[in-house]
Amino acid sequence: MDEKELTASIALVERDIQEITTEAEADAMGAYLKEVKAKAKALTAKRMEMTRPLDDSKKKIMAMFKPVLDRLGDLESLAKKTIVAYQSKIERLRIEEQAKREAEERRLREEQEAKAQALVDAGFTDVAEAVQAEEVEQPEPVELPRAKPAGLTERTYWRFRITDENMIPREFLMVDNVKIKKVVNELKEATAIPGIEVYSEKAIY
Repeated sequence: MDEKELTASIALVERDIQEITTEAEADAMGAYLKEVKAKAKALTAKRMEMTRPLDDSKKKIMAMFKPVLDRLGDLESLAKKTIVAYQSKIERLRIEEQAKREAEERRLREEQEAKAQALVDAGFTDVAEAVQAEEVEQPEPVELPRAKPAGLTERTYWRFRITDENMIPREFLMVDNVKIKKVVNELKEATAIPGIEVYSEKAIY
């Protein structure tokens, strides 16, 4: 079956559908509906007959590649986790070294202030002012290893975890449509859910 045959099959059932005004027209439209559905069913079966071999081939190819790709995915994930763990370690070291530098700076500043105060107490105010004006010696920075491996791109993602769902604002909550639909299907017009309007629609099969 080619595209021309498909187009011709549509032409066989194509019709200008008008408003139904009589019982006879309703019956005729019912028969026409059955004809259209039968044609669609036949064409769907033909399509599946043509595509099923392709689907089977695709499944076989996917199955062949899956174990190797899954293993490569595992290795990629493990490598990334190892790099992230290393980066976290370097960041901890950086924070620790920064804290040490700040503590050392405070110690040196306190020593300077104590020395200046001692000079003031001894009556050497001018010398004390000179001591206070001196720049506090900065501790030598410690060079840490580079955190990001060469040749890789790094991106920061922000995540979240729920600590108390009762405190989450309403605008971040979702209505459970599946649960509501199940209740409406069971209770129909007797459904009584605040904020929900229940109504019916008809469908022809």
